[in-house]
Amino acid sequence: MEEKQQKGLIAYFANNSVAANLMMMFIIIMGIVSFIFIQRQMFPNVEVNYINIRAAYPGASPQEIEESILVKIEESVKDVTGIKKTVARASRGSAHVSIEVDVNADIKRVLDDVKQRTDTLSNLPAGMEPINVYQVEWRQEVIEMGLVGDRPLEELKPIAKQVEDELLQLKNIMLVDLSAPEEEIAIEVDPLVLRKYDLTLNDVSNAIRRYSANFSAGEVKTNAGMIAVRIENQYYHGDEFRNIPVKLGANGAKVLLQDIATIKDGFTEEDRYFEYSGQNAVYMAVQATRDQNIIPVAESVRKYIEAKNKTLPDDVQLKVLVDMTYYLNGRLDMMLKNLLQGAALVAIMLSIFLRFRLAMWVMVGLPVCFLGAVMLMPMFGITVNVISLFAFIMVLGIVVDDAIVTGESAYSEIEEKGGGVDNVVRGVKRVATPATFGVLTTIAVFAPFLLSSGIDSAFFYGIAGVVILCLIFSLIESKLILPAHLAHTNFTPIKPGSWRDRFNQRFFGFVNGPYRRFVSTCTHWRWTVFAVFVVYLLSVRHSSIQITFE
Repeated sequence: MEEKQQKGLIAYFANNSVAANLMMMFIIIMGIVSFIFIQRQMFPNVEVNYINIRAAYPGASPQEIEESILVKIEESVKDVTGIKKTVARASRGSAHVSIEVDVNADIKRVLDDVKQRTDTLSNLPAGMEPINVYQVEWRQEVIEMGLVGDRPLEELKPIAKQVEDELLQLKNIMLVDLSAPEEEIAIEVDPLVLRKYDLTLNDVSNAIRRYSANFSAGEVKTNAGMIAVRIENQYYHGDEFRNIPVKLGANGAKVLLQDIATIKDGFTEEDRYFEYSGQNAVYMAVQATRDQNIIPVAESVRKYIEAKNKTLPDDVQLKVLVDMTYYLNGRLDMMLKNLLQGAALVAIMLSIFLRFRLAMWVMVGLPVCFLGAVMLMPMFGITVNVISLFAFIMVLGIVVDDAIVTGESAYSEIEEKGGGVDNVVRGVKRVATPATFGVLTTIAVFAPFLLSSGIDSAFFYGIAGVVILCLIFSLIESKLILPAHLAHTNFTPIKPGSWRDRFNQRFFGFVNGPYRRFVSTCTHWRWTVFAVFVVYLLSVRHSSIQITFE
């Protein structure tokens, strides 16, 4: 009869310590391997369900942009299925349409439909550039930096472009965002001068189009095949525009563009304030794709900056503004510190109230739970980021409870009836059902977050996934691995008169004496106790409201 009571999964692992140790070593080794190779990000990947439409029409006013471009785009895409909301913005020289796609729709299909509708648009202004339709992609910010120097922007920007090209040639870097004003050749014409030479703005613009443009001159048939002939005459510098003839006289006299206009070769006119310690600077940001690990990307950038600063002029330097890996590593260090502190506190408390060997085996359960969760995180698309690390810190105090309850029950059985596998299994089974359902109810609280949708769903999914995985492995460790270790641990009897014997007598004397009587009294006068707590909560609430108004 006794043998039948000790059968089951818990008894099997308690009797086969090799199987329990193999499971523990497998979880630890695979968890460490997964931790080494798992993707590290600042934030989890966000599913951005937005489509952008951009169109440029140089020189057009916002009202003209709206009437000639935006209205036609909105009319063409209004009946595309899957679109939740459309927001259009018109500014001088450009149009922007942001389309929010329903989370349940196929964004690729919606993107194809929108592209097809915009490609078939007619009666668009002749001077506008082609419409650009694209899906908004999630990018990870890695390092923000600035090219700083006591020089004008005209000298800093070419150096920044060179830095951008060199960064993109590095193995780990795929995205670099250079924020600098766009080059612009401004031709300013005085109306009085135009009147003097009997010219109009159309005459000036037509002259520029004629002399600053690339032309196709047809094809020439040769023995080697057809050769395309093209005239490359596009001007890219302000000095090249100066000698464009705007008007030709009957006697061969010429009116050049420099005679009637002021030509400025510089940057677009806009409000731009970016300085570093009072010096001019060009902002640059290195980003990573959704599948990249930001740690090696950041290391490559830091090594490049260190090497590049040695070759730059003395008055020009690359300065790191923000390094996202600093915050990620800080959160990771916080998790490891909390893990060590929690394990130490568990070991101290269990060593005082129970036994040191029991405390050690319970403490081993913490890394087993965490490494087990890390082992399975890639399977569920969860990465190491500040959100998942926050979940580890949050669940730290929960996962250890199951092992403490199980260990205390098994030790109580050993203390009462002696050591052995049967007594350990009996003690574990006594609390297995309530402890398991306690963990399952916690899992049930976090499970709905796995089904969340929307742009922020990745944050809830990461927290819920880490918590649930840790709780599952806490059940495995406390019900299968811990009993096997306790069953084969030799607990020496407590010597009469020792410090532990005296401590246990005083502690259990307090528990079975004053504390037991206090609990019995509270249970007997339960409604009075309940009323006292209600009054206390209301008074605290009232005090907090008064503090808020003050």
